[in-house]
Amino acid sequence: MYWWKGLLGYPNMIEISKDSNTAMLQFESTFGGGDSGETELTEKDVFDVDHIIEVDEQEQLVSLYSYVPIPVPEKLIGALGLSILNINPETRYGSLEICSTDNEEGENEHFLRYRAATYLRGVKSGKVEAIESMVTNGSEFFGLALDAMCVNKSIKKWLLS
Repeated sequence: MYWWKGLLGYPNMIEISKDSNTAMLQFESTFGGGDSGETELTEKDVFDVDHIIEVDEQEQLVSLYSYVPIPVPEKLIGALGLSILNINPETRYGSLEICSTDNEEGENEHFLRYRAATYLRGVKSGKVEAIESMVTNGSEFFGLALDAMCVNKSIKKWLLS
């Protein structure tokens, strides 16, 4: 994770497995919309996004997961699912999905997630650049998808809640 510590200069927050074959980095960012009037989300529309980067050394696979950390209300699942079905074919890199998990109370919650992966087997040089490109492109495509989803005012209201 030279990209995180060496290039960006962030502190070591990387969790490495005992056998050093897998590593995980979790961090947050703030999403801000585009120019007023040109997009559904404006620069005033700001919310947090959680990210996880997982590295599997044996498989040479690096995965990026970006989450909206607000549970999706049950009544919005259908509209969000339809929106995902319409947007995913247009996404050039990665995909959107609804990820379900149980919370501390044992109740099922749903989250909107963007997922992208880069396979690095056989890449001799440029691995750091490939990870940087994955995060940069993934953030851009996730932002475009979020903006496109906000044509549905219920989805926009949920994102900004």
